[in-house]
Amino acid sequence: MKAIILRDLGPPENLRLETVPNPTPGMTLVTFRHPVVMPGGFVSFGDYFDLDGALKLRYKDDAIMAHPFLVGGVCDDDALSFAGITFSPEQRLSYENLYFVDTGRRRLIRIPDRDRCSREVGRLTRPRA
Repeated sequence: MKAIILRDLGPPENLRLETVPNPTPGMTLVTFRHPVVMPGGFVSFGDYFDLDGALKLRYKDDAIMAHPFLVGGVCDDDALSFAGITFSPEQRLSYENLYFVDTGRRRLIRIPDRDRCSREVGRLTRPRA
């Protein structure tokens, strides 16, 4: 699939047309390292409902789930959870079919358990050098 990708904030010249893989049915995607506030203060994919809805519509698959990583997310024993972070209801994303998307490096990372979740959250939320 082709997608318009914004790698860095700035003028429209920063937009690029790139090929990205299609998610498989039932995948749960958590995104990292993408702009949340766009030029002019417009919030884009700052909570689960807009990113989740966009993927469900684009792929015509209600089984796909998507959530931007929000500071305060917790790697629990059986799921990545987001509770009391925004006005949205609590979200618990099972490790069963969970993937982290490092948008800055264009990588998809399978998250099978709490240890991998904790390790990758630490790595992906650390400021880049």
